[in-house]
Amino acid sequence: MTRTRENDDSTNTQTTNNDTNTTMTRPKSDRTKTLENIESIKINIDDAVSALRKNCQNESRRGKLVIRVTPPYDDASEAHTHFSEKGRHYSGNPPHPLHIDPEAIVAGDYRGFGAYTWKSEYDFPCKIEHKSIYEKDAGDDVSWEEWWQQSIEIWEREIRNAIKQTESISFPHPDDLNSMISIPVEIEDE
Repeated sequence: MTRTRENDDSTNTQTTNNDTNTTMTRPKSDRTKTLENIESIKINIDDAVSALRKNCQNESRRGKLVIRVTPPYDDASEAHTHFSEKGRHYSGNPPHPLHIDPEAIVAGDYRGFGAYTWKSEYDFPCKIEHKSIYEKDAGDDVSWEEWWQQSIEIWEREIRNAIKQTESISFPHPDDLNSMISIPVEIEDE
């Protein structure tokens, strides 16, 4: 039987194998240290909604908007919108900034769209579907632009309500694929 125990100093992980009576100590990954050092994340709701909306509307091949938390990590680390280019990675000594997909804030889970907490009403409105509904149901007194804008406002209201309900975001533990690290979030609604 193998048992893993986190040490109090948060610098390494101890693995004990009872079958061979051996103990190995391996350093924690830099990502684990980063996630463990963040007490909570302050997220502006407007930044999260805006980033999600832009990502949904513009399929960029270069990258996407993320919510970024930068070191040094303290009691409540503030997050800001950041454009993350595909294939770009931080160099130099850690700790590195933490990138959070905006949909992860909605779902409370790093998987965002793939999380079991993701609901269909969080999906950005499909312009083709809404155009078809508009043509069937809208009266002459409503323009397509007004109809489309109202669809986006309804979506945004659902997203804001979901974000306000998010108390934490779960991330996979880099050193133990069977566990998660949950970081509390503070949603700032101005």
